[in-house]
Amino acid sequence: MKLIMPGAIGRHIVYDKPLRWLATTEATLLKYHDSKYAVEAFSALFTQISAKGNSSRTTIIRDRIQPVIFKVVDSIHLHTVNMGCEVRPLPPFLAALKMHKISPKAFAEAIMALTKSPGDSLVLEMDRFLVELVDWALNHWDGQLLVAIDNRIGFSERLGDEDRVLAVMISKKGTKEAMGDEHDLISFRIACFIDQNTFPPQPSEPGFTHKGFSDPRLQQNDHPAYRSALYDIKNPLETLNCTLNSTERKRAETQAQIIVRSIVELPVRPAAEELAFQIDAKSLTPYRWWLKKFPTILQKNLQKTKEEPRILYEAGNDSAPRHVAFSYPEIMTGLELAFERCQCGCNKSPLKKTLGTKLDSGCLLSVMFLEMMLHVAHAMAEAAGAQDISNLRGARTAIELGDAVDKFLSIIATSGVIRWATWFRLVASAITGLPHNFAEEADEPITGYNGITNKRELLLWVAGGITVAPCWLGYDSELALQGSWGVRQATGYVVEGISAEKAVIQASASMESADTPQLVYDLPSVVTASGGQDLTDVEIRLAFFPVTSTGEVLQLTALLKTPSALRTFDPSQIYQAARLAERPECTHSRAEEATFLKWPFDEVVLHWNNFFKEDSEFAQVALLDDSPLKQNIALGYAQNCILQTSCCMPCLVQKARETDYYDISVGSRKMLNHSNYR
Repeated sequence: MKLIMPGAIGRHIVYDKPLRWLATTEATLLKYHDSKYAVEAFSALFTQISAKGNSSRTTIIRDRIQPVIFKVVDSIHLHTVNMGCEVRPLPPFLAALKMHKISPKAFAEAIMALTKSPGDSLVLEMDRFLVELVDWALNHWDGQLLVAIDNRIGFSERLGDEDRVLAVMISKKGTKEAMGDEHDLISFRIACFIDQNTFPPQPSEPGFTHKGFSDPRLQQNDHPAYRSALYDIKNPLETLNCTLNSTERKRAETQAQIIVRSIVELPVRPAAEELAFQIDAKSLTPYRWWLKKFPTILQKNLQKTKEEPRILYEAGNDSAPRHVAFSYPEIMTGLELAFERCQCGCNKSPLKKTLGTKLDSGCLLSVMFLEMMLHVAHAMAEAAGAQDISNLRGARTAIELGDAVDKFLSIIATSGVIRWATWFRLVASAITGLPHNFAEEADEPITGYNGITNKRELLLWVAGGITVAPCWLGYDSELALQGSWGVRQATGYVVEGISAEKAVIQASASMESADTPQLVYDLPSVVTASGGQDLTDVEIRLAFFPVTSTGEVLQLTALLKTPSALRTFDPSQIYQAARLAERPECTHSRAEEATFLKWPFDEVVLHWNNFFKEDSEFAQVALLDDSPLKQNIALGYAQNCILQTSCCMPCLVQKARETDYYDISVGSRKMLNHSNYR
């Protein structure tokens, strides 16, 4: 505990062989408890080590080391369990047993006893199956492990090379379905095997003995800190006495399904002013066309009669209501059912009036609302590409995820837009467990040295060993728009240059071009061609610039180098330009030629931007056939451009004259060719 480690402590511990037991011990505990339990257990363990039997110093030592333990546990959690790493599961024989759990202090004392005699064979006696101890032994014992119940060996395996044995004796058998009694007295004791076998041990030498109580509430939550499967809803507001019945639970899922169906069927078009979608009834492209995956909640047969999706936004409805339920009758329908049964007194006033006040967590309305929000959250996370859901901080994580959906739905209802920042934060929160408003200052517009204020889009979300990135983040391959509004998750990947274990990385704006008309006028030459390639050598380097002193907000600067140019570019602008680019179609031969101003890629890097277009009778074209990298870079610089995908060069040139946009010849006939996108 006296070590001073820079950066991510958990990462150092995971890769440090002498300290790795901390990570595996925590992973074992988090199968059954939250991080708070692990903090208490490690605090008790290191307090005992430091106190060295001096009980008078215990409180002082504990108070000193607990903040450090909290940091260590949180960091290890980020780099192990939260990124999907798991310790060995219990064998089926043990998994079928009724599990009893002990206090953090008792666990620490047991570990001290199990490890105080290295190399010795031990016996562990318990009158109930104490799952934390047995699981810890399963993942840490070096030697032979035997587990016997009612004197019958049910598990025997050599777990290491050491010639020693740990014999676990469980005196009372139980099944997983059996309910525990809160007042069941549980006890265990640990002793070393001795070589002498001619006399029994003295009664005064029982080894280590502990007695405690089994708490049945701990047995209701399976793997509370491990990652959850999609739609494995764990509503933290539900308690033993305040819970939804089966009818209410089904209603919550049904109403969430209706909302999700309306969201994915929204007619949308790319917004020109920001990386977002604008709801537009005239659009022929539904939101689901852009999503990475169709949410499987929509495959469930929950409704007797399938309701038609509705457009969730009406122009003029721009004032934010006090509660999102006022904008979503689907939510109101779910709340009405819970409202009828709630006994907290909320139904003494009309529902709409009650929703205008703050609801407490003991109200069924709160439970029902969060239940619907979590179903929608899981569906949206799945639609973006999430494989499972984080439970990083237990109940708080679920509540914050519900808040993220609340904000997401409110913006749709009041603004009619789906912004990348809101969408990305919702999905990243579901995947990593960090709150959706983590480092929210990264969303604020930044005024550059030139006085121009620009919004920086989010590119990466880092949480320990998990990195979340947009599907469209990349510049050296062809962009596919269909299914691009999603994320990729890298587990166990360390982003070089990021020292903080939690960080949000935003894009750095493209550097402006040299847009002096006199200079640009003489650059391109007039040619007649049907296409062509550019052989300019390019090199790209990346760098991170800190935005905040904590290192939790950084800017990714992408630098492009050619023989004549060195310029930054914004990957998010590449995607935005690809969404907005016009793609003319025709049935003419691709071999037909046209006359235009040809831009070498060197000059594209130097001069293209979305502020200046040369006034000329000729169209301005960059011949970048079969080079996705150069096509993407040109897209990002131009912003407004025409892409040749399914048309000949004359038609491309004609469209450029009409719009005064830059043209990009792609040659491959595949680049950004999406005939379904309208």
